[in-house]
Amino acid sequence: MLLRSLTNGFQYELENNLLIFCKIRRYFTHTNYLISSCLLTLATINRYARVKQALCNGHMILYHYLCCRKITYFIVPIVIIICCLVNIHIAIYFQINTSSYNNTSSNCFAQKGTYRLFLDIFFLLFYGILPPFVTCIFGLLTVLNVRFIRRDLHPNIQKKEFQLMVMVLAHIMCNAILSLPYPIDRFYETMTINRKKNEEQVAVEALVQSIGHLLFFSNHSASFYLYILSTKGFKNEFIRAAKDVIHLICQYYSKITQF
Repeated sequence: MLLRSLTNGFQYELENNLLIFCKIRRYFTHTNYLISSCLLTLATINRYARVKQALCNGHMILYHYLCCRKITYFIVPIVIIICCLVNIHIAIYFQINTSSYNNTSSNCFAQKGTYRLFLDIFFLLFYGILPPFVTCIFGLLTVLNVRFIRRDLHPNIQKKEFQLMVMVLAHIMCNAILSLPYPIDRFYETMTINRKKNEEQVAVEALVQSIGHLLFFSNHSASFYLYILSTKGFKNEFIRAAKDVIHLICQYYSKITQF
């Protein structure tokens, strides 16, 4: 809110005028998104492992370890540390450049040249392609294994199977549709940076970039709303968790007021 107020209310773009702030903000923005994508992907793998463990009746040690809470507590910090280290180049090579769409303005982005091409390829692979691809593979494998469990072991779980299929397919479609446009647009912009463009083309590309940027950073929040709308079980679990949190807050508040 503070940054928006400075930009819209006072026309002072802190990110585009202060280099150290440019580097820090872009580093944490990209790193937080990468961490979120990796953890969601790991959650999809964990969901597949749990279904596979149920299918194997706990005889496969690998799936047992993947479902173990201690392993999760061990893996999550490692993933966070790796994401922080992988994106350290952003804090080093980002700078304030002249805008590609307006030569009179500046923006905080990667250095022009080889590094920008590297960043766009890196961004396209690790932000736009790999997370949706891995999520799609393990999501579909989860659905197939649930169908196998219903057919051979538990014929009465058809309703839950349908809810899981809807949730997984909604997640896959949402992830792919919202994740891909922005990295592709960034890669296109870098590849055509030396091409002469008229004002109409510049305006269209700026609009496409803004839409892609909005979709990209709406990805994970959109998944939450899709789960709420597509599956009754997820909605009931969320309502139950919200009631538990409200109950704990009320208990804490009542203890404070007693003193």
